Amino acid sequence: MNSAQQLLEYLRTLHFEPLTISRAVDSKRRLARDFDPSFPLIIQCYSFPAYREMLGANWLNWHEHLEMILPVTGSGRFRLGDQVMDFAPGDLLLVDNQKMHGMQDLSGDHQSLVIFFMPEFIYRMGSYQCDAAFLSPFFERADAAMPILRAGDPQASGIHAAIAELVKTYQSIGAAQDKQAACKLHLLQVLHGLRKYFQVQGTVSPGYAQQRQRVDRLKRLFDFLNQNFAQKLRVSEAATMVGMSETRFKDFFKRTTGSTFAQYVIQLRLSRASQLLRDTDLSVAEIAGQTGFCDQSHFDNRFKDSFEISPKEYRQRHQRRLQAA
Repeated sequence: MNSAQQLLEYLRTLHFEPLTISRAVDSKRRLARDFDPSFPLIIQCYSFPAYREMLGANWLNWHEHLEMILPVTGSGRFRLGDQVMDFAPGDLLLVDNQKMHGMQDLSGDHQSLVIFFMPEFIYRMGSYQCDAAFLSPFFERADAAMPILRAGDPQASGIHAAIAELVKTYQSIGAAQDKQAACKLHLLQVLHGLRKYFQVQGTVSPGYAQQRQRVDRLKRLFDFLNQNFAQKLRVSEAATMVGMSETRFKDFFKRTTGSTFAQYVIQLRLSRASQLLRDTDLSVAEIAGQTGFCDQSHFDNRFKDSFEISPKEYRQRHQRRLQAA
């Protein structure tokens, strides 16, 4: 029995939740996913009883997260951007964030394992550059490289094994931190295996190479912000730090990070604040002060804008998850 057969045999023992994609896509064709901000990884087994409702151009959709789909039963054709590929059980499809995608055709009763995660779970601006390598299967593929790993490919064996361990760990019962750490380890093993596979298939895309050069240009600033995010830093001072005029810096920073300098700093502060809410008994007012917000009211408003719940509700939700684990 080969690696794909072993993985499929295990996956067929799991529960598959029915999904109708047409009920999940909004008027802008965006497919939203509710991630835990502290652990943005979701693994689901889906069946598609109404799959004829989700075929073709009318149900192409996009989302901010990254996605990997492993068909367990059924075959068909899948579209990602301008690329269309046939798939069969055991193949692994990769779905970039922001790209329109969807099923073109399905044959037989269809079930899939689907792995969702936010790119920031693996690498965010200011992280160590080596972490970006794990996202290369999504962002560094050559234009001609199809975003699929075939079940019978010689390099698929280790990836199938890592996926099996990832799913088993995700569904296991145990201490939340230990379980989450093991899940991330197995996910990184999957991504590392895919990186090696796509290195064989083609070269780094010029667009992402240029993006990494921009990140390197801002590295000194990212390092400073990661250590001093609560400190007030004017745009002019940030521009001087990386040797640019203020006007050029604003444009360069936005093209590199996708956000303005002010928005980026706010997100750094909120990320640290969410960690303090989870891991300490500090009051909300104390956390607001430690993370650079002028007062608790300002912190509450910014936090709710980003997480859609108040800091107090966020802490309570996290505590309930720990109790249920």
